[in-house]
Amino acid sequence: MADGGRSLSEQADHRASVAGEINAARAISGGTKLLAARLAAQFIRLAFTVVLARILAPQDYGLVASVQVITGLAVLLQDMGLSAATLQRKHISEAQIHALYWLNLLLGGCVAGLGLLSAPYIAAWLRSPDSVGVIQVLLVAVLIPSASAQHRALMQRELRFGAIALSSVCGTLIGGACAVMAAVAGAGPWALVLMMVVADAVTLIISWAAARYHPGIPKNFAGVASLLHFGGGFLMFRVLGHFAQNLHLLLLSRNMGFAAAGQFTRAHMLTNMASGYVNEPAGKVALPMLSRLISEPRRFVRFYDKATGVMMLAAAPLGVMGVLYGSQVIHVLLGEQWEAAEQIFQVLCFGLIAQPLMYSTGWLYMARGDMRGMLIWGCIGWGAMLIAALVALRFGPLGVAWAWSGTQWVLLVPCLVAAYRHLPLRTSVALLRASRPVAAALVAAVLVKATFSSLTGLPMWAELIGATALFGPAYLLLAWFVFGQRQLMQTLAETVFKRIQSMQGRR
Repeated sequence: MADGGRSLSEQADHRASVAGEINAARAISGGTKLLAARLAAQFIRLAFTVVLARILAPQDYGLVASVQVITGLAVLLQDMGLSAATLQRKHISEAQIHALYWLNLLLGGCVAGLGLLSAPYIAAWLRSPDSVGVIQVLLVAVLIPSASAQHRALMQRELRFGAIALSSVCGTLIGGACAVMAAVAGAGPWALVLMMVVADAVTLIISWAAARYHPGIPKNFAGVASLLHFGGGFLMFRVLGHFAQNLHLLLLSRNMGFAAAGQFTRAHMLTNMASGYVNEPAGKVALPMLSRLISEPRRFVRFYDKATGVMMLAAAPLGVMGVLYGSQVIHVLLGEQWEAAEQIFQVLCFGLIAQPLMYSTGWLYMARGDMRGMLIWGCIGWGAMLIAALVALRFGPLGVAWAWSGTQWVLLVPCLVAAYRHLPLRTSVALLRASRPVAAALVAAVLVKATFSSLTGLPMWAELIGATALFGPAYLLLAWFVFGQRQLMQTLAETVFKRIQSMQGRR
């Protein structure tokens, strides 16, 4: 027996438990940083969106968004799921990281070269010969994220979320500023191209400066095959998802013109901003933590429950308020030329409510390394979404929006059942937990709508600001006192308070 009467095995268990708690604390602290950075980046992006929407035309956005469908696929191909493989492995050697880095860069070069050759044919299919240059520049720019993929994955693996947050905010700020100056100068769609390229370049510079990794020549390739196998399965899943979510945009552009695609993509962009504010910080924290806790079922379930609880606590009010006040949001933020996007945005916000739980199932497959199960569900889920969107194309952008939101709700329960099957998680419990913040948001929204329905003659911007100001406190009070979110909200408040105290202490 050792000190305190504990055996060596008990001491080892105790050290592992303490290390786990430290990692959990770092994850929560990192999540706070990412959340703050996400808020800052989204506010900056929203500000630039408001400015650019009043300078550029819907067809400018439609052109660039359509090209982004192609370049988005190129980004997936150059990554090959290798950054996800770096995150998922509990142990990874320096030689393996070197091999993955150079493979990322090689794939990026191949994709860029192929893009240069195929750009005229893509432009001809889109019935837009003028878009050749845009396609070529964006495809060559794929080399930029290729050179930073492993650096960012390693920072995320090491829970170094401060540097990730810094790169996100700086990239958004500098890229947006360059885009506004270019738009004012009459650059048209090239202003949006410049914004994306500059943002990626800033991210590359900060990632290289902040990461504790410098690429070297791999001395051996032991274990790389298993990483490629994992990355390949993850790539196939993401490619399916990319086509399911974006193929309709290409077809809208080709059949109805870039203006119709632009109206859809602005509404979709605002919805993605809202969902990204919820999903991205949670995913960056949850995936590395769940991968480490997979052998500890109780802590695994506890962490997953808290992560999804926080996501629903944030997503429910965004989705509900988007449905009720989406028309005012589009009109106030983007202006009258975006009137066709108002209903599209409202419909997409309806699907936003169900999205966090579906998004979280990806963590579970990846934490277990179950790429086969993830790919099977991807074929079913993404396939259903793609078919629904293609059928709805005849009804225009609004029909596509209904197809997207409708499939989110139809697939929610099957998606959870499939992902929870081999884990100590219950679908009914998850749905019940998620329904509480949704119920709080609905009640708060009804109260707000009833209050402002009696006030006639208010300017649209005044009603939106007043409704938002009233909804926030009403939702928080209802969630705390009526709908059982007190413990979760209290934990979040304590975490944020401790984070502020630690930052003040460093000063």
